[in-house]
Amino acid sequence: MKKNIVQSFFLILLILFFVLNGQSQYPYIRIADVQVTPNNQDDITSSYISGTIRYNSDSHTLTFQNATVLPWTSGDPMDYSGSWVVSIGGHSTVVNIELIGDNEISGLYPLVIYEGSYNIIGTGTLTLNSTYFEGINCDIDVPSFTITGGAHVNINVPSNSPHSGFAGSTGEYAHTIFEMDSSSLTINAAKCFKTIEGFQLRGCCVSSPEGAYYDHDSLTLVTESGVVKNHMEIRPGTVGVEEHSAKGRFAWGVLGGLYVKNESGTSQRVEVLNTLGQHVASDILQADRTFIPMRAGAYIVRIGDRSAKVVVY
Repeated sequence: MKKNIVQSFFLILLILFFVLNGQSQYPYIRIADVQVTPNNQDDITSSYISGTIRYNSDSHTLTFQNATVLPWTSGDPMDYSGSWVVSIGGHSTVVNIELIGDNEISGLYPLVIYEGSYNIIGTGTLTLNSTYFEGINCDIDVPSFTITGGAHVNINVPSNSPHSGFAGSTGEYAHTIFEMDSSSLTINAAKCFKTIEGFQLRGCCVSSPEGAYYDHDSLTLVTESGVVKNHMEIRPGTVGVEEHSAKGRFAWGVLGGLYVKNESGTSQRVEVLNTLGQHVASDILQADRTFIPMRAGAYIVRIGDRSAKVVVY
């Protein structure tokens, strides 16, 4: 009898452990004045929210469907929680933000994220209207941020604000790798990007300003005249590049340069152009693989009638 009681006691403790541990792993999500919980995650509503917002805790997906989220206040002048209109802490998980239809978030900090990697997915639109600070702020420990699947993101920060449209994690915490795949992004801000550790585009390109590239020293996007400010656009497509995949990659970028693969077995001439089509480097490929030192940026690599776009970090 005593043995059964002891076994039952430890069974209860085990159940409590899993229950409490599961609750601790539930990410912190706040939409305007609503803190998301397992009880309200299927229908997140308030007087500051219109449209449909829901959270799937199994797939870690927060869905916005034709939703509008407005800034709110608790009425307490010392309560600054309303500054972060939408805030998400993933607790080291990967969190998806799914877009369906047209969605809009407005306020001092429209979207603040931390503790996790984030993917904006879906074919919908998200417009972030900041009244002063960053449109997207990766506050603490956001190793990667991705926009993919045909999503359209627009970030607007007032012209009189010194803050950027997108800010990666800084300080002692991990910097943020920014990636996009076949999607679009428009930023209107005094400084478009800030503190991004890496920058990768797949199936899309910087369409404005022309010639913009990622600079590893300043951790932002620059042109020959300086940091990209005021307005920038990234759109699906490439710039003067025909993609070839029949034999796999023949050129790819790394930190400090790019590799070119010689698939012919004979010596070949390789040319490297910038995104404006200007010649910046060339070499004769003798070995199976050749490294060409280059500064950070986007380049077009040509061998004969083949070309590919690469990004050097």
